[in-house]
Amino acid sequence: MNDVNYIYGVVPDNWKKMKIKHFYELYSGGTPLSSVDSNYAEEGVCFVNISDMTNTEYITDTTKKLTDKGIKNKNLKILKSGTILYSIYASLGSVSELKTKATISQAILALIPKMGISIDKNYLKFLLMIAKENIFYFSNGTTQSNLNADIVNNLPLIIPELNNQIRISLYVGNKTLIINKLIDNQKQQIEKLKEYKQSLISEVVTKGLNPNVEFKDSNVKWIGLIPKNYDVSLISRHTFVTKLAGFEFTEILSKNINEFDDIPIVRAQNIKNDKFIKDFTGYINNDTARKLVRSNLDKPCILMTFIGAGVGEVAIFNEEKLHQLAPNVAKIEILKSHEDRISLRYLLYYLMSNAANFEKDQYLKATAQPNISMTIIRGLRFVLPPIDDQNKIIKYLDNKVLRLDELIELKNKKIDELYNYKKSLIYEYVTGKKEVS
Repeated sequence: MNDVNYIYGVVPDNWKKMKIKHFYELYSGGTPLSSVDSNYAEEGVCFVNISDMTNTEYITDTTKKLTDKGIKNKNLKILKSGTILYSIYASLGSVSELKTKATISQAILALIPKMGISIDKNYLKFLLMIAKENIFYFSNGTTQSNLNADIVNNLPLIIPELNNQIRISLYVGNKTLIINKLIDNQKQQIEKLKEYKQSLISEVVTKGLNPNVEFKDSNVKWIGLIPKNYDVSLISRHTFVTKLAGFEFTEILSKNINEFDDIPIVRAQNIKNDKFIKDFTGYINNDTARKLVRSNLDKPCILMTFIGAGVGEVAIFNEEKLHQLAPNVAKIEILKSHEDRISLRYLLYYLMSNAANFEKDQYLKATAQPNISMTIIRGLRFVLPPIDDQNKIIKYLDNKVLRLDELIELKNKKIDELYNYKKSLIYEYVTGKKEVS
């Protein structure tokens, strides 16, 4: 297969076909031991990891910074502002430009320009953005696809005259700047809608729907005043809270996970933005499930991520088919004797509120690895209105939240359209399909 045609399609005959190695030397960094505190400091030299450059065109700061000792430990170069970075692990082919001096990890290559090169830096960045769409064609083809310096050195480039490169990059740069501003505007609107949704839920589950009722002190500072006929209670008084035990995972579940059986395993990634996402990566059979009855999902409940990324996120599980908890998700079932006092959906809304998040966060800050124990979940306090008020709150919030979620979805679709338009514009002009007038 012709690499140039595969990436760029048909290009003008008078454009040169070259490779990265004709213009740049490649430099790969390294990672000092994170277990040695003296390698890192809050005020050190920026240290770029993949996460620092994912979806970021310009790098002005990094999560981690290195001391002189950390830099010397791995004999790292300090790269100057303006250096182009290229990711070869994880987010393959991502391109960013340094706007500060920095060092890099081994997952990233720095492109150091050779003397006397005739390629416009911004034009190159646009070329690499196009190549990213087909970068797996060049990866090593293993389960964990990666690139290496040799592959990147030989990535094909299409090179018009320098003046044409500059003209193209200026035009495309100006157009993408406008598109980026439109995208940022949509993102800001989404954040405002999410903030309003959060404040609405928080207000209604703690204060009810009638602002004219008499209020009392809840005696919980992050809850504040509540209607006089509301109570504050504990999760443990009304629910059964459990998870998959460690030995159950080690001795039973982990030995029987596959991709073809009937019972889906519910992991943290299935709980996102208060929704249950039906996208499963592991399954077990009925024989295995029968050994894990306590952590089966066989009735309506609330799911909560209790460890790792997304800790504290919640969603309702209400499926007819049997599912199974993974080791990072807990379930909260309403006790049968309390079903006339508390609605599962009301409890979900409360657990989404600012008050609930504040209490959960108190425990997260006290641990190095973000996690919430079953004891903590059982001990969470919540506002308990009479069941009639709960039902009114549910009806009101279901209607409001649905409308807000629909608006958010529309704006996300608009963002997708703008990203696709941006990709198309870059591709058409940078590959010569269209000319800058």
